[in-house]
Amino acid sequence: MVVFLVFLSLVTALAASVFVALVSVRVRALEGENRALLNRGLEVRSSGIDPRAVRDVGVVHYDALEERSGSHSFSLALLDSRGDGIVLTCINGHTQARTYAKAVLAGRARIRLSPEEDRALRSARLGYGPAGNTGRAARTERPGQDAGGRDAGPVTVLSHADRSAGGGHRTGEGE
Repeated sequence: MVVFLVFLSLVTALAASVFVALVSVRVRALEGENRALLNRGLEVRSSGIDPRAVRDVGVVHYDALEERSGSHSFSLALLDSRGDGIVLTCINGHTQARTYAKAVLAGRARIRLSPEEDRALRSARLGYGPAGNTGRAARTERPGQDAGGRDAGPVTVLSHADRSAGGGHRTGEGE
C-alpha cells in the first residue's frame, strides 16, 4: 500500500510539473502578444493613425461580359498606408457571379492584374488619405478607353476624410 501511495504521489507530481510547464509556455506567449498590442497602441497614439487600417479605396465598375450591361462587375482595391491590402473583383453574369481576391504588398500585386484591377489599384494609391487630405472632394470625369477598346468610365477614389463626408474623387483612365 505504501508503494502505491508513493507511486501515486510521483505521478501526481509529474502531472503537476507538466501542467506548470504548459501554463508557463502559454503565459509567455500571452506576454508576447500583450507587448505587441501595447507597441501597436503606442504607434497609433503617436501618429493618431493605425498604419494597418484600410486607408485608400479604389473602385472600378465595368461590363465584363457581353451578355450583361450596366456596369454590374467591379474591381475594388483596399489598401493601408504602406500600400498593402487586397484587390477584390466580382464578375457578374446573367446566371452566375465569380469573385476573385488578389494580395497586394507595397502597392504591387503578387498575381498579374486585369486592366480593371490595375486601374482600381492605381486609383486607390491616388487616394488623399489622412496625411495629404485637402479637405475637398474634387470630381472630374475623363472618359477614355482601356487596352481592350472598351469605355474605361470614371473611377471612384475614396480617401479617409471623404469616406466620413460621403464624397470621393472621380478620375478617368489617364490618372
